[in-house]
Amino acid sequence: MAEQIRHYATLGKMGGWWFKLNASIDDTFRTTVYLAARGRGESVSDATLLMKKAHFDYGDFTRYEETIGRRLIPFYAWQRNNIALQAKLLFEKPGYANVYQKIKHALEEEGLNDESKVPNYMLPRWLKNQLMLQLSNDEGKTKGLVIGNLTPIQELVEIGQSIYGEEGFAEMWNYFLSSASPILKTPIEWSMGRQAFNDRAIGDSDLGEKTIVEHMVDQIGYFASFKGLSKAYMRDGMEGILYQLMIRGRFQPLDIDRLQAQISIEKNEEIKKLRRSVNNAVRDGDEERAMRIAERIIDTYRVMYFSGLRERVPKALHGRFTREEVGMKREGVTPPGSNVPQQLPFK
Repeated sequence: MAEQIRHYATLGKMGGWWFKLNASIDDTFRTTVYLAARGRGESVSDATLLMKKAHFDYGDFTRYEETIGRRLIPFYAWQRNNIALQAKLLFEKPGYANVYQKIKHALEEEGLNDESKVPNYMLPRWLKNQLMLQLSNDEGKTKGLVIGNLTPIQELVEIGQSIYGEEGFAEMWNYFLSSASPILKTPIEWSMGRQAFNDRAIGDSDLGEKTIVEHMVDQIGYFASFKGLSKAYMRDGMEGILYQLMIRGRFQPLDIDRLQAQISIEKNEEIKKLRRSVNNAVRDGDEERAMRIAERIIDTYRVMYFSGLRERVPKALHGRFTREEVGMKREGVTPPGSNVPQQLPFK
């Protein structure tokens, strides 16, 4: 049964050429490493060992991993080998782990002015958790080129978030759940009432949430690809479709107005939940916990304030945030969001 599903999901013989092409490329790389080692005078066993170190052995799995792990997590073979390798390199060559961030900052410094750059705290969660390069075109519009999943270190970064307390552990869980098979992921997301990838709620369409039927349809890879092409065409016409096909949606528009609207919705929902938590803590007589949650509410309003949403922030907090701005300027630090236009108040 599983083999039949896999056959239809990969378009049978029609899609078989893609897997054969990948296999031939992998064989070419392995052979090149082996022959280069032999050319340097290495023995057969040493050359073989070097080849295995340079390229993962995707057949080296236990029965449990082969029958369960690889079926529930589509990229299990890569993740299992790569995460171990990246952890090893992190201790052997610590500077290697930061090289991608250095390249990102260098390219943005040269190709993006301060007015065009979108502050990191304004980005949606799924973009914050990836290595993304901001670029601006001739019209001054900013787009994000997602390169995180093209860098081997990204997976180790995702796991490393778990050391940053409860929220960090939740991000690591979301990463693993997002990469799981729909058979495992779908019922878990239904039980959580939200998608792990982008945190969008699942349930009532009248509240702007994704319905269960929509969520089920989105698990079909071909439909999701079609949807991505449709959005790209609506946004950028045929040029958008071309980009989507070439780089599979790695270019993401960073429109300030859309980001502000998204932040306004998400942060207001977050504040509602935090206020309920404060009330529960006060009811239980836990003043220390209530104060910690209150500080998180202030932090959430701070993000809104510096995202150009000052009209959504209580006036009582304006003075506090204004003093923070003044303090940053005195220290020669540019306040976050200084290039972000203020959203007009609702009438």
